[in-house]
Amino acid sequence: MTTESFRGKLSLGFLAILVMTLQCIAFSIQTRGPRLMMGRFCRQMASVTGTIYSSDEVDAPTVRLFTKEGCTLCDKVKDVLTDLRTEYPHNLEAVDITDDEHADWFSKYKYDIPVLHVGSEYWAKHRISERDARDGLNEAKTGTFLARTGEPDAGEMERKQAERLANESSN
Repeated sequence: MTTESFRGKLSLGFLAILVMTLQCIAFSIQTRGPRLMMGRFCRQMASVTGTIYSSDEVDAPTVRLFTKEGCTLCDKVKDVLTDLRTEYPHNLEAVDITDDEHADWFSKYKYDIPVLHVGSEYWAKHRISERDARDGLNEAKTGTFLARTGEPDAGEMERKQAERLANESSN
């Protein structure tokens, strides 16, 4: 094999891998979810939706963690809540915003995970201190929890920005 034919085959191999990678990236953008290259195929990453843990107490509040695969800030929030699960019994459920059936949550929270809800009420985003977790879980237990302000909504923000830009360009 000559050096030129080896370089040609190497270049074709590299080009094929590059094309597959770009196709995977385009597919990820179209379907709103991260993908992994596996051999010749591009597959969706595993969903993390499901129960993380449940309390034995019947009336324990449910905390919903809006997350996705590989979210390290989500892991930190989960650790804070897990450390308090004996003192403040609660259920913890994960909602993977990249799942197809959670497209509405993806639209709202794509830039802000982790996001926490107590029941269906917004609680926190990005981080939660042990103190804030204790306060929120105690409020949930006593039935005094109220939704916090500042719930993110990326989709609404993007719609307003597009509208503003459209108005500016028409003027």
